[in-house]
Amino acid sequence: MFALTLALSAVFAGFSLPAKRGLCYNDLNSAELSQLKKSGVRWGYNWAGSEENPEIGGDDFAFMPMIWGGGKDFEEMYERAEKYLASHPEAEFLLGFNEPMMKNQYGGCDLTPGEAAVLWVRLENLAEKYKVALVSPALTWGFEPLTGDGKIYGAPEEWMNAWFSEFETLYGRKPRFDYLALHSYMDYPSAVVWFCNHYSEYFQKPVLLTEFCAWDSDQNQTPHKSLQGQISSMTQKLEALEANENVAGYAWFMSHAAVDKVPFNSIFKEKGADGALTELGKIYLTQCSLDKNRRFTAGEVIPAYCYVSSSNYNTTVGEKGEDGVRFNTPLGLALNTDKKTEKTIALEIGDFTSRRFADYQVRIEETKSYRLTLRYQADKEQQFFVSADGKEILHSVLAPAGKWKEAAFTLQLEEGEHIIQLKSLGNAKNVKIVSFSLK
Repeated sequence: MFALTLALSAVFAGFSLPAKRGLCYNDLNSAELSQLKKSGVRWGYNWAGSEENPEIGGDDFAFMPMIWGGGKDFEEMYERAEKYLASHPEAEFLLGFNEPMMKNQYGGCDLTPGEAAVLWVRLENLAEKYKVALVSPALTWGFEPLTGDGKIYGAPEEWMNAWFSEFETLYGRKPRFDYLALHSYMDYPSAVVWFCNHYSEYFQKPVLLTEFCAWDSDQNQTPHKSLQGQISSMTQKLEALEANENVAGYAWFMSHAAVDKVPFNSIFKEKGADGALTELGKIYLTQCSLDKNRRFTAGEVIPAYCYVSSSNYNTTVGEKGEDGVRFNTPLGLALNTDKKTEKTIALEIGDFTSRRFADYQVRIEETKSYRLTLRYQADKEQQFFVSADGKEILHSVLAPAGKWKEAAFTLQLEEGEHIIQLKSLGNAKNVKIVSFSLK
């Protein structure tokens, strides 16, 4: 009920994101922007009050102005944000201070709670003037003394609660904001989900996760140390964030970053070039958003990655199930390697091994027997199961090993809407699926 209340409050306030998925960037040229506009990435920000590229902004790629911090540059940042909001009536969000509990050398704006309290009322007034949603200062963990008061603010609530207190002392009320900004570089998806849920509930606000990727400072963490680890972590986080009603939006860090070294988090191959995407970038731009309004019909080829839920995101990674089998971290989604379908289907599901599943929404126009054809690859013989609406197994096939083969099922389906589940069981270690169809 709490999560639903958060989601509805944002709708009733009149503010909405075109989609959850966003991107942090410094600059975007026309070729890079073109890639974003035809993808699932629908909004972004550049840590500045305005965007100089006139192509950026609007319904196909919304821009969020930001007042990054205080100090001698505050008035300039404020003026740029106001000019942008005045000239872009479609803008719906204003981002607040960037990591005030951190010093500049680590990307923070180095603002004490007292300094932020004095300035925040200006941001409130600006948001009210242009009728946009106001996003809180971006919270993360602090670990160094701030310049203004010499204090270390550790957990996010330490700085935030001190800010509330300072603001109430000045103005007799708590500061206003509509969304809570968070930054998380924790490697494991379950940690990021906990972070968002905990602080959404703590501060009673929907979350904008305005910076995230796997880049944990704990050297015992491993996903950020390889490209495949980063991709696996990313795809699981996207699935979890899309499904989480406490999270209103999220922005990957970042557009132009490390391509061939730790943490392998760049969306584009080269800044200011032809817009060529990295492998990670192709997946981030393409991964489905668990769209429950989309229903496939008989006769369509259904991309395997366009599921509404799956075992890709799993909170029991590393634990043993009842059968004693350890549920390892999945590779999840990858670029399609099937030559037959790669021009029409962008991604495949990797590691679709024992106990993996994926759910798809379908609309059946006629009650009859259907043939489901699954396109897969496996290094060993593997059992595939199909069920509908969580009921009994409708059919199973013992599929032989091979590179991009097809397995066929016969299903009796009634007219109406159904959730079809594909599930895998067996000892194969390398199982991929790319598509299936109902005819």
